Amino acid sequence: MASLVPPGLRRAGEDEDALLIEPAEDAGENSWTVAISACRRRQTRRLGRFRLDAKGGAALRNELTAAGRPEAVHLILPPGLLMEKVMTLPLAAEREIGNVLAFAMDRETPFSVAEVWWSFAVEGRDRTEGKLTLRLSVVPREALADLLALLDRAGLRPTALVGTGRDGGRRIVPLAAGKAGPWRKLSLPLAVGLCGMLLLSVLATPFVRQSLALAEVERHIAVLKPQVEMAEALRRRIDGSGSGGDLLAAEAERLGDPLKVLAAATRALPDDTYLTEFSMRQRQVGLIGQSADAAQLIGALAHDPSFRDPAFAAPVTRMKDGNRDLFSIKVEARP
Repeated sequence: MASLVPPGLRRAGEDEDALLIEPAEDAGENSWTVAISACRRRQTRRLGRFRLDAKGGAALRNELTAAGRPEAVHLILPPGLLMEKVMTLPLAAEREIGNVLAFAMDRETPFSVAEVWWSFAVEGRDRTEGKLTLRLSVVPREALADLLALLDRAGLRPTALVGTGRDGGRRIVPLAAGKAGPWRKLSLPLAVGLCGMLLLSVLATPFVRQSLALAEVERHIAVLKPQVEMAEALRRRIDGSGSGGDLLAAEAERLGDPLKVLAAATRALPDDTYLTEFSMRQRQVGLIGQSADAAQLIGALAHDPSFRDPAFAAPVTRMKDGNRDLFSIKVEARP
């Protein structure tokens, strides 16, 4: 029976239990037909072909009820829908690579991040040159909108897209994001401790961005506003109970204010410089980005009273277009 299943379906389902969907558009009829197979324990069984209309949808639902539905539902991509690009980024960007790619999507592809499903795979790390090579895989949402709507009516909701890359390898692009766990009620002592942890996490959270324009800074402030309001509420409660507020204020003074440091970096760096990452931990600041002339950045930071001891954290590399440098700088924020 497994020999009746198309090779693409067998490859897509060989690693896990999954329901496999291979679509075929009905020529000139503005409708779709799908071949459905079930893979369990490395055995693939063909369930049949179903046209996604009222009659075919009912037959498909009956077949799935009888066969049972695994948690994984893989939609095999029609040829030409999977697009890929090999990218090179600074190695220091790896720890937040998902955020970096999301912000850079409209610059690296013809789509915004909201217009595609996407995934990536790291293909190489050059620690000598400080470079990270990865493969970005994207699928336009609009191309599958009608098909997914018809599958949904038939009771099928794919959990991942499966396609074949240019090298013949299998690519899996997830469709469902993981769900965050529920919040739990916190006692006041634990909440006070988390208030300090919140301050540290704000200092350590990297701000991935295209430029240091004022509008981008304001957007980050708006994102942080709920956390800040929560910290302020806890601080007011602590101030009413004793000297805990003085302790938090002293800790904030010791560790520094990341938004003030970010504003100082905005003033110090020239207009032709853009950041892809900003991070700060205990006054140690990391700046990663692009500049028309990276060599001038060390001098600009050294002459700013807000910083001291600037240095390149990785070798400066020239981009392929020859117009911009990729840089990674470490610098200490003055008290």
